[in-house]
Amino acid sequence: MVVHASEGRHCGKILNKILGLVKYRALIRREVRKVKPDVILCGTKGVEAAVKEGKKLRVPVGIFIRAFENLNDCKSQGSIFNKLKAALEGLVYGDYGPDVVEKLDFLLPNSRFMEKCILERFPNKRTKVVCPPIMEAEIQPLKISKNIKSVYMVGASEHKGAHIFSALADRFPDVIFGVIGDASIPPGEVKIEGNIKRYGWTDVVKLLSDEADLFVVPSVCEEAFGRVAIEGLIAGCTLLASNIGGLPETVNFESELLVPPDDEREWVARIADVIEKPDILHTAVRRAQSNVPKYFRENQVNELESFLLSYV
Repeated sequence: MVVHASEGRHCGKILNKILGLVKYRALIRREVRKVKPDVILCGTKGVEAAVKEGKKLRVPVGIFIRAFENLNDCKSQGSIFNKLKAALEGLVYGDYGPDVVEKLDFLLPNSRFMEKCILERFPNKRTKVVCPPIMEAEIQPLKISKNIKSVYMVGASEHKGAHIFSALADRFPDVIFGVIGDASIPPGEVKIEGNIKRYGWTDVVKLLSDEADLFVVPSVCEEAFGRVAIEGLIAGCTLLASNIGGLPETVNFESELLVPPDDEREWVARIADVIEKPDILHTAVRRAQSNVPKYFRENQVNELESFLLSYV
């Protein structure tokens, strides 16, 4: 049996959340000892509690690593506010940085990129890549567009490459550029500014399937994974993504689909190529689509189960 030590996020209102955090360790300890698991899994901030219970019960302990919080010493980095926040979280959760991660038996990164980062920090740790599971869905046939009339992206922040996207919209004024998930737009609503359409949160796959001739992921930061790229492939979109972080593996490392990050000139050139020859990327996209099912929930659960059975 496996127990997952969570971080007490079930509390919604502020007071309940504070009380929940205070009780969190006691709840974890009580539940773990009642279940008597063969293996303990924890999330980002549950490491110290999980390690203590694993030691008492003499069972292996592992962690799902979804970003860089467990690899960096947050207490000594960032602004004064972030340092204070890390200190307060430390009082509630305990340490969840590299010193306590070193005590874990195994680590479960969410991408091959994160596995590489982990092994650079912990070269002797056992790892198993477990990607964030995608709900099983019918992968739409690649859309064949004779003319590229619309280009879409998800996210409106700078680290998602919003400035690159805006520059592309300026460069190609006859093409519609759609931004999905703009926090300034209410869910389900659309705001039009010149040739840019801004959407609140909505069904990403459906909107891409209905509206996008080309889907781009121009991120400029090292994202641990690249879920939106997989959603674009499921939607049947021709796709271009930044060659950074976990994005390359989500498009099956197809070099034709990758663009140097934060390189406006190269993005303009690649978009111009697709506008001139809309089918130029079709073969690479189809190869990337064939790799999508491995990210589906059942396959990822089976991968995790096989790994955990080695400890039972």
